[in-house]
Amino acid sequence: MKNIIYCSSACSENRFMKLFKGTSAVRGQAAQKYNRLLAEGLAYQPDCTVVMISEMPVDERNHPGRLIGRHREKKNKVSYVYLPLINTHRVKDIVSVLTSFLECMRYVRKEGKSVIIADILCAPVALGGYVAARISRIPYVAVVTDLPEFVYGKKDRAYDTVSRIVMESASRYVFLTEQMNDRINDEGRPCAVVEGMADARSAQGTEDRVSRETAPRILLYTGNLNRKYGVGKLVEAYIKAEIPDTQLHIAGAGDMAEDIRKLAGEHENVVYCGLVDPDEAERMQKEAYLLINPRPSEAEYTRYSFPSKTIEYMASGTPVLMTDLPGVPEEYKEYVYLIKDESTEGIAKALKDVLAGPASELEEKGEKARRFVMENKNNRLQAEKVSVMLE
Repeated sequence: MKNIIYCSSACSENRFMKLFKGTSAVRGQAAQKYNRLLAEGLAYQPDCTVVMISEMPVDERNHPGRLIGRHREKKNKVSYVYLPLINTHRVKDIVSVLTSFLECMRYVRKEGKSVIIADILCAPVALGGYVAARISRIPYVAVVTDLPEFVYGKKDRAYDTVSRIVMESASRYVFLTEQMNDRINDEGRPCAVVEGMADARSAQGTEDRVSRETAPRILLYTGNLNRKYGVGKLVEAYIKAEIPDTQLHIAGAGDMAEDIRKLAGEHENVVYCGLVDPDEAERMQKEAYLLINPRPSEAEYTRYSFPSKTIEYMASGTPVLMTDLPGVPEEYKEYVYLIKDESTEGIAKALKDVLAGPASELEEKGEKARRFVMENKNNRLQAEKVSVMLE
């Protein structure tokens, strides 16, 4: 029996939506989904139990409460323990270190032989779990979905330091890309590469998708609208391409949001949809004609990055046009259309080339991508790699 104690900020889907209903100041949705799906995948492995010790992803900007009590729930075989919080900057972190440590120790004593897995970017609970693992002399597995140096600025040096310490001191790893293993794991400690996951419970099949033959020609981007992700260049390229009978829809929030809102006001074929919840994003993805991810590939961080929207897009069954990111394994690339020239002109040409193809070709491309991720990259199969690594 593997008793897994998983430290992160992950919540069940219902609790996450309840926490952030009516607010746009939501952080870490990609990490939420990754950790939740991995935990659920592990819980479905033979002889595995999973307890999620969660520091809920609330702060003073997105949640009005100052005192949040301890809660528990069980969803999809995962037992969630939501730590009590004092929702004040820094005080919350100190409390989370202490309470995560105590909860981990309590479960180790209750269940006996255990392993602690922690999202190193959720620094307070990762540190609490690390101390508990050292005292209990049990394995500590670091989940590394991004490198601290690419996440934290100068004002977050404490988080950066803690994340680095627990990452470098781990006995085993779950990495997002092979390049992470090459860079961090020079001692050759046991590891598993889990670049992303589709939800095995999802029935994202063809029955609830619009056919490419009859669908409005809506090109869609959903996700983070920060400038570094290339959304501004995508809009410029689309306007330059002048593709008739199409619209570009953009959904999300970030530092480009107001610029995109302005461009949408100036161009009737550009539509800014604002921030949408995950269910709405999934519906939009299934109904779109083409999904686009213009993230630039030249930045160093892309070597250590696998955008969560890659699998999310592919699982929708809608064809995908994306840049040739170095952190995305080659096995994915035959199932998507690739942008080879990332200049504004190059993206415009890629859009025109893909949309010039017959709708039946796009339909086939999207369906092959959906089958690939659902049959090979669902969270139960991906978690099996982690379970084997823990043996």
